[in-house]
Amino acid sequence: MKIPENLKNAPIGTLCWHIHHDTLYELLEEPAENRWYYILANKPQGEIETRLKLFRPMTSMPSVLSKAHSDYCKAHSDYCEACSDYGKACSDYGKAHSNYGKAYSDYGKACSNYGKARSDWNNALEDNRKELETLHKIECPNCPWNGKTIFP
Repeated sequence: MKIPENLKNAPIGTLCWHIHHDTLYELLEEPAENRWYYILANKPQGEIETRLKLFRPMTSMPSVLSKAHSDYCKAHSDYCEACSDYGKACSDYGKAHSNYGKAYSDYGKACSNYGKARSDWNNALEDNRKELETLHKIECPNCPWNGKTIFP
């Protein structure tokens, strides 16, 4: 059985008759096609024709419900958008958190490597002090450096 156009094109939030056998009217919370094909695939053969015949959109909503329905549809749309944004933010946060953890680990390793290299450099300078002092005398003749200051 093919889904009728008026039901196929019904947007989420459309007030429908008999979406479920035990409820007179409900709002569509998913595409009507999903429910239509679910009924065809999963309901007892003796119920399918009746269920599909009675499942349809309301053609005219009572005016007292119009504003509340409009507000509901707007709120539902905002909710879906917020859920999507929240899901994206959670995903972005997860990626950022993972990247932060890696960066923090890399930073720790770099700090450790830097500390070791700095210590090695200072030791190399100290171990070669005499050679540096000899080089200084050659490159800076007549320098007033006395081992502590250039202002003796």
